[in-house]
Amino acid sequence: MPWITRDDFIELRSKLHQRGWSYLLSKINPSAADRVRSTFGSSSIHHANWWIVPGIRRRWNERITGSPDQRYEDYVIEQYLSDKEDLDMLSLGCGVGSHERYFAQRGPFRQVTGIDLADNLIQKASQTAREEGLTNCHFRTADVHSLAVEDMSCDVLLFHSSLHHFYGLERLMRDQIPRILRPGGLLVLNDYWGPNRLQWTPRQLKAINEALSTMPEACRVRFKSNQVKRSVTGPGWWRMRLSDPSEAAEAEQIKPFLRKHYHCLEEKSVGGNILMPLLKDIAHHFVSDTPESNEVLAEVCAAEDAFLAREGVDPLLFFGVYQPIVHHPG
Repeated sequence: MPWITRDDFIELRSKLHQRGWSYLLSKINPSAADRVRSTFGSSSIHHANWWIVPGIRRRWNERITGSPDQRYEDYVIEQYLSDKEDLDMLSLGCGVGSHERYFAQRGPFRQVTGIDLADNLIQKASQTAREEGLTNCHFRTADVHSLAVEDMSCDVLLFHSSLHHFYGLERLMRDQIPRILRPGGLLVLNDYWGPNRLQWTPRQLKAINEALSTMPEACRVRFKSNQVKRSVTGPGWWRMRLSDPSEAAEAEQIKPFLRKHYHCLEEKSVGGNILMPLLKDIAHHFVSDTPESNEVLAEVCAAEDAFLAREGVDPLLFFGVYQPIVHHPG
């Protein structure tokens, strides 16, 4: 892992424009937990990461559900919960709670509980749930690593882009999750299981930069900047440790632990190997969903598909539904 890369300097300048000096100064806090909070501690950050692009969301939907217009939440409810009632869901690392509220509105849930370390996000999630009149959806601030959860207290445990932020994954996945789930309970993951600390491979970086070079320059201007994105080098060790110490700290362990401790009911490739690094800081050009932007987006999506087929590598992102191999009642 390189200690520092060209992208680290670009990221420093971008974050200064996007989030100001207070955000950058928060990264010299000696507390790792506080540095994590500063990363996720705002519910109103304007950003340009790939998940804001409608075409990307449709791509995810199609890969998970088979339809670009069906969300994975509806798919889980339809495929696994349609004959159930009065269920309890726990979501760890819920952020602003959009997925949890969706499940609470449409699923057979008596209670949906979201937990997150960032109090600002929990306040926003709670406020929105109240505004939507949801009485079966609640949120609270807690450090999941020290959270006390009753045995067999939930039917569905959800991690949406959060499991890869956890430390001590073996203990969590081997002992804690099976203990929390009731018999027959489901572990639902929509997450990242790629390289630790987002360390991209040389072949991946080559494909990313080849795809970037085909994009019109107007689509490569970075968010809140006049800089043109000309290359991707990936992050260095220092930035990953300072910016968000939790980011993909043990992500490479997720897949082997799933294989070892869980029955896989289904698993879908979501991709992201090219598109996630490629669209970082330039995704805002594709939010308009115009024919011109969609044409460029289709070309880079095809580049990712070609890379995955050619290299035979695992996708960075996946969706899966699992059950513990052995349920520990205590």
